[in-house]
Amino acid sequence: MSQMCPNCGRDNRDTGKFCAFCNAQLMGLLGTNTMLQRRYQIVGLLGCGGMGAVYLAQDQRLGPKKVAVKENFDTSQQAQQQFQFEAHILANLDHLNLPKVTDHFIEPSGRQYLVMEYVEGEDLESMCQRHPRGQLPEKSVLGLADALLDALIYLHTQPNPVIHRDVKPANIKITPQGKVKLVDFGIAKIYRPGQVTYTGARAAGSPGFAPVEQYVGGTDARSDIYSLGATLYCLLTGQVPPESAALASGQPLPPPRKLRPDLSQQTQAVIFRAMAVNAAQRFQTAREMRQALKGMAPPPIPPPAVARPAKKARPWALLGCGALVVGIVLCVAGYLAVQTLLPTPTPPLPTSLAATATSPAAAALVTETPVLPTAVSATATEAPPSPPTEASPTETPVSTPIPATDTPVPTDTPVPGGPTATVSPDTLSGLHVSTVASTQSGIQVEVKYADGSPKKGSWVGVYQQKADVSGNPVRGDRLTSGHTNETGAVFFELEPGTYALEIGDLTGYSWGEEFNYTVSSGQATVLSLALGQLVVGVRNVEGQGSEGKWTAVYLQRSDVSGNPVQGDRVTSGYTDNTGAVVYHLTPGIYAVEIGGIVGDLWGDETNHVVASGGQTTILVTLGQLTVGVKDADDQPVSNRWIAVYFQEKDLEGNPIKGNRFLGDYTDDAGLVSWDITAGTYAVEIGGLLGNVWGEEFDHVINSGETRAIVLNLGRLTVGLKDAGGKPIKGRWVAVYCQEWDVSGNPTKGDRIAGDYTDNGGLVSWDMTAGNYVVEVKDVGTLLDVPIQPGMTTFTDGISVSER
Repeated sequence: MSQMCPNCGRDNRDTGKFCAFCNAQLMGLLGTNTMLQRRYQIVGLLGCGGMGAVYLAQDQRLGPKKVAVKENFDTSQQAQQQFQFEAHILANLDHLNLPKVTDHFIEPSGRQYLVMEYVEGEDLESMCQRHPRGQLPEKSVLGLADALLDALIYLHTQPNPVIHRDVKPANIKITPQGKVKLVDFGIAKIYRPGQVTYTGARAAGSPGFAPVEQYVGGTDARSDIYSLGATLYCLLTGQVPPESAALASGQPLPPPRKLRPDLSQQTQAVIFRAMAVNAAQRFQTAREMRQALKGMAPPPIPPPAVARPAKKARPWALLGCGALVVGIVLCVAGYLAVQTLLPTPTPPLPTSLAATATSPAAAALVTETPVLPTAVSATATEAPPSPPTEASPTETPVSTPIPATDTPVPTDTPVPGGPTATVSPDTLSGLHVSTVASTQSGIQVEVKYADGSPKKGSWVGVYQQKADVSGNPVRGDRLTSGHTNETGAVFFELEPGTYALEIGDLTGYSWGEEFNYTVSSGQATVLSLALGQLVVGVRNVEGQGSEGKWTAVYLQRSDVSGNPVQGDRVTSGYTDNTGAVVYHLTPGIYAVEIGGIVGDLWGDETNHVVASGGQTTILVTLGQLTVGVKDADDQPVSNRWIAVYFQEKDLEGNPIKGNRFLGDYTDDAGLVSWDITAGTYAVEIGGLLGNVWGEEFDHVINSGETRAIVLNLGRLTVGLKDAGGKPIKGRWVAVYCQEWDVSGNPTKGDRIAGDYTDNGGLVSWDMTAGNYVVEVKDVGTLLDVPIQPGMTTFTDGISVSER
């Protein structure tokens, strides 16, 4: 047996107290190649603290596959019981911005282990170090914040809320596929209202990112909001904010706009509120902070300086409290996976779809939408229904079809004179209400997919219907609940009366709490709800499906001018090996985003109508841009920098270079290639001599087409000989851009190259085509020296010839 050094990561004897290589104190960490559960082989150390460690390991049953293994050092009975409780909750978390916990166990030693998805990629702390002044672009940071807040909303709204407690740049990774992952190597906890969890100051979090309550106890969801605000502060300003203990003692928080004047007022206001020392002054939920970042609820801007708190919040007092309390630390690095609500397999992209639009932008997107009823209104319930709660002992759901009479009335024909159910005025609701004669009075709910197949397992609740002070119907006590059966139906036997219903687990404009459903004696009210289907597909330039593209569906809202905008995200997922992802949604109008594609990003596209029983297909076909460079001998030039920019226009309408979004070096074939969305771009080739090809414009990329740009260089060779025909070595030669004076005569411009002749009396450069000025010391200046693509121009400083 061996143990790993927490400092240098080398293996030592298991009986050692100090590392034989770096003299660091050993902590009894698992040694390299240690096998856990006859399955997980330890490879190395990812992180270590006073109460636990995280290892990189290989799951030998799956490949082997890389995994992260979190070890908790506390072997007490209380710690083991807490581990079992929290591990069970963490293992059931599933969100695309969180790594997934895949296994958990306790070894005979008493140490507890969580096995998690290993997230590859670069963390934001390292990314900031690569950027000027450590500052990331505001637009990019707000995009990251949106994904992180979505993850926190998910964690905080679990039946047993999870508080991360270590949100910071080092714990946020960007995978090679561009996914945002919130990881954690230590101190998450399950929040129980009324329970105060104390953690020693050293283990309480990261200085600058941990709120003051994390040192003295009482963390809740608002603690993560503080940490995220501090993270945004760091990413945008390049500086770690002061520790919360210092802020609590009266030290002002330097305004982010003082450190970065181009930062928006709105973003600064959000950071100030999120980092309020008093938790009651922060955003109370992650959803509220997310809305503020989107400008939906601008927060008041509190003054940067904060009032001095009570003495117990002083730094020395905080450290004293931290030394007296015992914390139970359990890592939650894990939770991920794609949020996908696809109860049926994903179909391949329809082969009939083709990008036949005439313009490049239109050709990139093809949408097929079913014909809708004449009256269309997008006023469905905004928020999805609350998760179903467990039924009380008095609930008696019946998952059987309606008991029919001898002469049943067709379900699509209301019984004359029977009760009239209220149908939603929204023709997109997909809800059909009717009554049938029945031996048992009650309500039957039927839920179907767009293709008519039954949706089983949908939760349905029946409530008393009451009225508020204005006489509007409201939901009273829940009477019964159940789930749809194999036929997609559930029947509730009810006394005559008027009821409110709720259908859960729906995605989109959730049908939600509907009212005024009347039950009469000897009749059953039938509610049939048909979902719609949204298919989002991405193809590469060759027409093949692009796997792994992230897509998201949002509720559609309107801004103050009535323009459609992206609302709350309702679902997301990744395209499969056919390039498609399918969403089953309640009817409505949605905004759709496709990530992982570059160029004039298709982005937050709006007005995608999903109708009851219909399919809407969105297909984006990418184009391809290939750039190549050849020298004068028609040979490829490798390692040449190529960059692609958004093309914009100046005030006079001339094309100019916008933001750069792609850049790479040519390969051994002299080429570099990208799949990008249709649009018009500017392309720059670096490292060129001469009339730099540089910022060339109007490169149009069409959907499904490849645009190839090949630059052929020419060559200028200067050769010098003395009167005896011997080469003149060490003679200075310079090349200049050629310009023209006011009379149109060629003149010498800026110098672009210069060197000394070699032992053969030669000096040579590969250059872009154009006319140049060559100056040879002690010989003279030669104007109008032409360089042609793929040709060599030779001069002795007096005459010119081409080869």
